[in-house]
Amino acid sequence: MAQKKSYTYYPGCSLKRFGEPFERSTFAVAEALEIELKEMELWNCCGTVHGLSQDGLIHKVAPLRNLLRAREQGAQSVVTLCAICYNTLKRTNLFLQEDEGARRRLNEFLDDYEPYAGDLPVRHFLEVLRDDVGFDEIHKAVTRPLQGLAVSPYYGCTLVRPGELGLDDMERPTVLSDLLKAIGAEAVESPCATECCGAYHAVGDPDIASVYSGRVLGTAHRRGARMLAASCPLCVYNLDTRQEASRRIEPSLPRMPVLYFTQLLGWALGAPPASLGLEAMAVDPRPVLQEAGFDVETDSETLVEA
Repeated sequence: MAQKKSYTYYPGCSLKRFGEPFERSTFAVAEALEIELKEMELWNCCGTVHGLSQDGLIHKVAPLRNLLRAREQGAQSVVTLCAICYNTLKRTNLFLQEDEGARRRLNEFLDDYEPYAGDLPVRHFLEVLRDDVGFDEIHKAVTRPLQGLAVSPYYGCTLVRPGELGLDDMERPTVLSDLLKAIGAEAVESPCATECCGAYHAVGDPDIASVYSGRVLGTAHRRGARMLAASCPLCVYNLDTRQEASRRIEPSLPRMPVLYFTQLLGWALGAPPASLGLEAMAVDPRPVLQEAGFDVETDSETLVEA
């Protein structure tokens, strides 16, 4: 057996709470593909979003500390799942590379560590699948192809923006579509694939988030999708957990399952259904999978209703 490819893994906060199905299914995928994800020690919140204010150096401390700790632990790169963590850590690297004065001040503030120049690569798990494993190899590893399942890939904002940092084309990304096709699903393209889900408006003005999320769901449905594939816990919160709120604003919206891409990939790779967290999603995806001809069983109890 070939030696497992090993990566330093930064989970971020949401993967340990409401995004837990994302992490659980990712480790099922990693096992199937002989990938080792070694969670880094002593990680902290990424900072949630990249601070943009001119005097906001303090907002760079949280992501920088994670990068410093990863380097101290011997990481060659940092792999993460959450699109927001990916964006925040990667933008911090770019900021440090471009602003010498800010880099010097931050290194002086965090003087328990060796000076850092923003040079530890930050990678999303999708990049590992695409660039290291390869979609052709993933296709060969599929044991339960998702033929007959129409899935709309949803990228949201932070995987592909800003353009100099995104993992794919900012306007017309294909990485999720290519992955879905590799596991046998029909990738249903949508003009809303890179539009905002409503993000943090869910806290301050939830109706705005409901409108944005409803537009994403409705557009995908009208184009023939039966479910969405996403990569961001906040997007899944707005699109899945709060879907009932979107339907109150737009009653014609269907109940559409929203899954993390790793849940679909894990299913296709033959992972035990109980390892994928399907039962944890607000809108139960199993009826749609069963209608497409898949025998979905888990050891779960009652599902949470949206």
